[in-house]
Amino acid sequence: MRQIMLNEIDLTANLIWNDYERGQWYERRGLLKEALESYRAATSRSPDVERSTGQDTALIWLQYGKLSMRLRSFSNSESAYAHVVQSSNAYAQHALNQWAALLLTQGLSDPEIYKHLSGRISGLAASPEMIGCAMFYIGAYREAAECFRGCLDSLGPSGGIMYAKALIRLQQTSEALRLLEQLENCQVPSGSSNRNAWQQDLRHLQLLCRWKLAGNSQSTLTLTDPLELAKTAVSVGLIPEAEWLLSLNGIDAGYALICLLYNEGYITEAVSHIEMLGQLPIGDAGIYSEKLCVIAAEVLYDQGKYEEASSQFQQIRQAWPSCTAARFGEAACHLQSALLSLSRRLETSFSSPKLQQEIMEHIDNIVAALNLVDSSGWHTSWTPSQKRVDNKRKAPCAVLLN
Repeated sequence: MRQIMLNEIDLTANLIWNDYERGQWYERRGLLKEALESYRAATSRSPDVERSTGQDTALIWLQYGKLSMRLRSFSNSESAYAHVVQSSNAYAQHALNQWAALLLTQGLSDPEIYKHLSGRISGLAASPEMIGCAMFYIGAYREAAECFRGCLDSLGPSGGIMYAKALIRLQQTSEALRLLEQLENCQVPSGSSNRNAWQQDLRHLQLLCRWKLAGNSQSTLTLTDPLELAKTAVSVGLIPEAEWLLSLNGIDAGYALICLLYNEGYITEAVSHIEMLGQLPIGDAGIYSEKLCVIAAEVLYDQGKYEEASSQFQQIRQAWPSCTAARFGEAACHLQSALLSLSRRLETSFSSPKLQQEIMEHIDNIVAALNLVDSSGWHTSWTPSQKRVDNKRKAPCAVLLN
């Protein structure tokens, strides 16, 4: 059965003549080894082929590195990321971020990661600011601040905001405020799509710093949009401040707080607030009601309570028919339940090799289906820095390796 399925997949995949697109096709279906082979083949294409297909070799190397990391081929992953950084292209920062995340996955401490990257990129096309951004990405705020401090004169607008956020995380509020005031003179290109977001970040961080330095005195705080200010507060770890900002704005603001906490990786705090609700607002017309209910179902899913989660996703789907996360979540619950059932059967079928083979074929098919569902992005995902916020959080999905 599995061989027939693989043959059909191969026939379909072979209709895609571009190696990179074939790799993406395989990866979405959970055929990770086949995807890796396709990406590897794509990296060896000639420049003429690259120009004719419009594919960027750096992007292909990046995907190859990420998939190698997923398959725990760490040395190949690191080599791929180094290749992208060396190319000095639009994907260099992303590759350096993933490189730092790779070292974190391998168990290196923050100082060890900083030392390793600093040593490796000395001959590559990467700046100290880029290392600082990578360290910030994995939540190594002390090392990130050290990087940014060393290149303060050449620090760009984005790096400046990261530096300020790192200082706030390190409870160096006065220094953060001085930096933010200096950033007011920073020139952000008028045509930049991120200009408004950067200016809003700057204003909110200044407000929060001044408020905190004044002992959280309400008289020093001018509230224009408490929700957006609370969002910024959560992003820099100022949870009590965010809770206060939203405490006087009714039930819907309370729902918003739960969503903000969960999205930033504060899973334990979010769950605690959910438990205090008593009843979920399924079918409620509030802006954050649907997202809150999905979060509650995701938590059950991550706890392995697939039947409860499935029932909750079903209620969400019926209340909000357009909620795709509920549809995929419900499907994932059924697949995980089937996987558990088959795994239990496999443990009791040692006397029958034929039955074992049949069960393994079913398991392979379910794992492939789970990968396909997972590729929809239905479940909330977190950056390495957000994952470090709550170490008690279980992995959002089972390990899906081909």
